[in-house]
Amino acid sequence: MIIKTRTSLYEFLKKPIIKYIIYGTILILYPVYFGFSIKLQKPFAIPRDLNSSTIIDDYIFSNNPGLALFILSIVVCLFFGWEILKKKFSHQIDFKSKLNLSPRIEKISPWIVIGLVTLLSISYLIYDLKDYRNLISLLGLSVFIMICIFISEHPSRINIRALIVGILIQYILGVFILRLEFGYRMFQFLGSQVSTFLDYTDNGSRLVFGEHFADHFFAFKAMPVVIFFSAIVNILYYFGAIQFILLKIAWMMNFFMGTSPTESVNSVANVFLGPSEAPLLIKPFLSKMTESELFAVMCAAFSTVSGSVLAAYIGFGVAPDHLITAGLMSAPASLAIAKTLFPETKKTHADWEAIRNVKTKYV
Repeated sequence: MIIKTRTSLYEFLKKPIIKYIIYGTILILYPVYFGFSIKLQKPFAIPRDLNSSTIIDDYIFSNNPGLALFILSIVVCLFFGWEILKKKFSHQIDFKSKLNLSPRIEKISPWIVIGLVTLLSISYLIYDLKDYRNLISLLGLSVFIMICIFISEHPSRINIRALIVGILIQYILGVFILRLEFGYRMFQFLGSQVSTFLDYTDNGSRLVFGEHFADHFFAFKAMPVVIFFSAIVNILYYFGAIQFILLKIAWMMNFFMGTSPTESVNSVANVFLGPSEAPLLIKPFLSKMTESELFAVMCAAFSTVSGSVLAAYIGFGVAPDHLITAGLMSAPASLAIAKTLFPETKKTHADWEAIRNVKTKYV
């Protein structure tokens, strides 16, 4: 009886009308919520005693949830607007024919950009260098890369572009987060918001296990956080929000690093999902993937932690901004090392259009 009822309910929820009802409800309720939030929080009421040195700490990233909601709403609207325009006009405009670039220019243009970014990175490194002992870490990284090249499966086929860009992305993220005040405060604010969100688990734990639930830290404090975060990820995955974000980041990695769409998507997915859930996004292509792509999938799985494990670490007291930063930096690094140890020698069988149309079950 229970199984029959559950099956009937599931079939009812799969009807298109239910999706339209849910989306319609969101479109009606969100503007109301947004309007009341902006009215109550007053995000644009800048204090008179605020100056340029304190605006980051005391206004942008401090006790101003209304501004965060406003910026997030603008970003989401821009993403959806871009998707609608792209679907409507992409088939009408051929950018390659408009630009009319020669094959030689198309081939060397990414290297020109990579060269300029590398030159700027080296210039900033020389400018920012205060103690020459800091170069020891650069020497260690160089030795590690040389070892990877030495033990590579096909040294002559190494994707130099993926290796250089992967290291550059790590370096740029490190400079943005550790050297720039805005970047440091932004990730610190992001980490505090994630920590606050996960702390809501305590209300459920207190209701189920009692006031002294924290006495059994791992069982009643850390594990409920994993369950709570996994449930949120499943909901976002079911409605396509996770896939939407992943494809955007993966497309940028594919564009800059020259890696295949499947391994780019999987590498980014491992930042948010686990090593067993991330490959679900590329499940139809796994049987046709090359050995190099499968190796990249495995490297990405072991280079990051899943969102639920990240939540558990935050529950243990680890700084969330450090965990988020390490996860983001590991995605391009895993591809750089994977394509160095096991370079691609065959042609991939997947493209972006095929990946966008993949229908996967929720994780």
